Amino acid sequence: DYTNPMLPVNHSAIEGAAQPAIGPDGKRREPESNVLLASIENMQYAVTVDVINTVFSAFGTVQKIAMFEKNGQTQALIQYP
Repeated sequence: DYTNPMLPVNHSAIEGAAQPAIGPDGKRREPESNVLLASIENMQYAVTVDVINTVFSAFGTVQKIAMFEKNGQTQALIQYP
């Protein structure tokens, strides 16, 4: 339920506890996460949490959304199970 701010959060995502992995090509891979960062630019209309949920639920069940302003740009964190 993306409207429930009390949902648990994976502590390794907060603490950065996940160690970097090495891929089969020998290059460093970023740790996988269930949180997506979206930058919203050139807004043609008001982007709300409901709009973000509608767009990103096409890729899976959205558990939690956090929207904020950073450097004058609207951004959102979308959490999946």
